[in-house]
Amino acid sequence: MFGGGRTQVLARVPLDRAEDGRPGTLDGRGLDALLQLWSELGNGVVLVTGREKRSDLAIAMAAAAAAAGRGTLLVECELASPRLAAMLGLEAAPGFGEYLAHEAEAPEILQAAILAGPGSTLAAAPLVCIVGGNATGLGPALLASESFAHAIAKARAAYDVVVLDGPGLDDADALRAAAAPVDTVLASCPRSRVPRRLRNLVDGLVETAA
Repeated sequence: MFGGGRTQVLARVPLDRAEDGRPGTLDGRGLDALLQLWSELGNGVVLVTGREKRSDLAIAMAAAAAAAGRGTLLVECELASPRLAAMLGLEAAPGFGEYLAHEAEAPEILQAAILAGPGSTLAAAPLVCIVGGNATGLGPALLASESFAHAIAKARAAYDVVVLDGPGLDDADALRAAAAPVDTVLASCPRSRVPRRLRNLVDGLVETAA
């Protein structure tokens, strides 16, 4: 995607917040933009990284996939400073960190999120989420573990689409580990804000705006 020194922006997505503060809410334009993006990406595992509105974009991408009728799982991989539970009003723990550390079983960490916006009436099934859990400094090691690779393989077999929220571009070790088993890595920021040493990991950019 970065061949020849050129940046490929795969989508421009206007993100908004509903009156109740729900993040990642899409208006009609945003939903259309992400539905088009998913038509190009197909099914599989997508990791969303970046610096601007990363988690909002990950939530919106998962919501759009669910609206398109795809079985969708949203997984938080920002284990050092998880925030997805607070953003979506979900239980904070146990989460993905506990699962990877063998401190929780799969049924304990799966939560359903209520969708908002125009896509909510289209979704055939609830959006399933796995939040990060309790903050841990072991994120890079857990994401590089066989447990993570096995978890992604199981998710890939069970869902049409798996969206990974993070890690961000500031955690290079965790990002490299999380990117290893995925199909596509998208960055929510300009190319100039992707560190040069990480540009080979990023398959495309998504521009976001309010």
